[in-house]
This record gives sequence, C-alpha cells and structure tokens, in this order.
Amino acid sequence: MKIFLGAMLLTLGTAPIALAQDAPKSAAKQPAAKPLSSVVLALGKTYGQTILLDTPLTMEKTTFVAKTDSSEATLEETLTNLVKTLPAGAAWAKVYLPEPPPGKKYTGDAVAGYVMAQATLFGKAGESKPGKIELLGKQFPDAEAEPMVAGLKLKPYYVLSAPNRRLAGAGALAGMMKGGPGDIMGPLLKQLGVTDPKDIPPGTYKISIPGPDGTPMDGSVTVDDDGSGNRRMMVSVGKPGGGQ
Repeated sequence: MKIFLGAMLLTLGTAPIALAQDAPKSAAKQPAAKPLSSVVLALGKTYGQTILLDTPLTMEKTTFVAKTDSSEATLEETLTNLVKTLPAGAAWAKVYLPEPPPGKKYTGDAVAGYVMAQATLFGKAGESKPGKIELLGKQFPDAEAEPMVAGLKLKPYYVLSAPNRRLAGAGALAGMMKGGPGDIMGPLLKQLGVTDPKDIPPGTYKISIPGPDGTPMDGSVTVDDDGSGNRRMMVSVGKPGGGQ
C-alpha cells in the first residue's frame, strides 16, 4: 500500500478518494441576458455620448457586461466588444451630424439609413480611426477636420445597426403587397393561408426575392410582436443563390 499526499488527494492503491476540500467547483455562472436597448442606454450615460439603435436590433438581448470604470476602455472598444455578443451582421458606426431641428430627435433608423446611403455613395462610411474624423465618407486628420466640425456645429453620433436586416419602409412594404411590383408578400400570405399581413403570426419565414437583375435571392421576413399590438416586419436579404 502506498500513500501519496498532494493536492488534497489521498490515494490508496489505485482507488483515488477526493477529499471534501477538493470537491469540484461549479462552472462559472454566465451573465443573464439583458435587453440591448437598456445596455445601450446605460453606455450612453456612462460615456456621455448619443448611441442609437437600428430597429432590427431593438428586440435583441445581450450577455455583455461593461467595465464599471469607463476610463478602463474607450467607448469604441466597448461597442466593439458589445457587437461581438450580437447576431452576425451587427455593427456600429460613428458619424458627425448637426443638431436636429427644434423639437426633433434623430432615430436609430434614420442615422443607420444615412450611414448606408453614404456607404453606397462612397464605398465605406461610419468608420472611426485614431487621429481621424470622418466627414461625408472621407477621413480627415483631426487638426484639419476640427475647424469644420466647429464651424458646422457638428457632434458625433453612434449607431448600432444590422444592415442585412434593415426594416422595410412603408413604401417598400406597399410594393411587397400581393399584386404589387416585386411581389414577395403574396406568396407568403398564400403559404400561411391568410389574406392580410396583420394576420401573419410572429416568426421568421423564408422567401425568395427577385434581385436587381432578376436572379432570385434568398431572404426571410421576420414578424415581431411586442405584445401590445405593435408589430415590426423586417426583410433580410442574403446572397444570390446562397444563404443569409
């Protein structure tokens, strides 16, 4: 018989016996998921910046936990880590805008749409680089851009968005109704056995959308209901002949 003492484990022969002090530790508790909207609101207050949410992300939840001391990480590092906890395709962008007209506020949808429009025109938009300020899709050195920012009374706005899940606007939805141009809603209504989009049950449904050149593109329609009668309908478009 041999007795080995080490790491609080007593071994008799070949049968190891774990002592009470050496009991296996329970797995680390994962942080509970919280509404993304509340996390973003808290970050905006912590860093003193305006952070907006695109509609497709307003119902998302996240397990992200921010550092309690904002000096330990910049807002942009924090947003980068936050985005990693969100569905694929989510991103953040930073743009400089004038103050909205009196009585008005910028919405996440409006700013996300502005970023996408600039990206369409200039190839890229909303990117933040050290020592640079982006204006109208062009990167300027801080020293060169700061007088323009001051003269135009611009301020930075951050927006979290999901470009591949942008909310379909009223005009787009009208075109998607049965019989309208680019009809994709008609087949979906027929598939579900309903006649009105209001009667579509919440969920995500696969669809085929005619692309710009007529080639079918895979996509989906997501219908959300917050329980109070407010419904959101989002159209997600994937790659031609491929997935999301």
